[in-house]
Amino acid sequence: MGLSSDCVRLDNRPAHGRLHHGDVMGEIVNLNRFRKDRAKAEAKATASANRAAHGRTKAEKTKADKERTRAEQLLDGSKLED
Repeated sequence: MGLSSDCVRLDNRPAHGRLHHGDVMGEIVNLNRFRKDRAKAEAKATASANRAAHGRTKAEKTKADKERTRAEQLLDGSKLED
């Protein structure tokens, strides 16, 4: 019983049942889990882009409103009579 020159026999299994050149098969993946993970990553990226483009926190909005009203009051108080 001779071995083929392109197959490597690492244990007592027959050479014809081995993968060529010691190749290893890929990891088994649950496709539904993969799809869900990919969709979650895409949603996270979209949410991040939307936050950057549109969103400010409530604290930032409140601070900006207070600064605007303070500036208006200061301006109104500095007006000269017509």
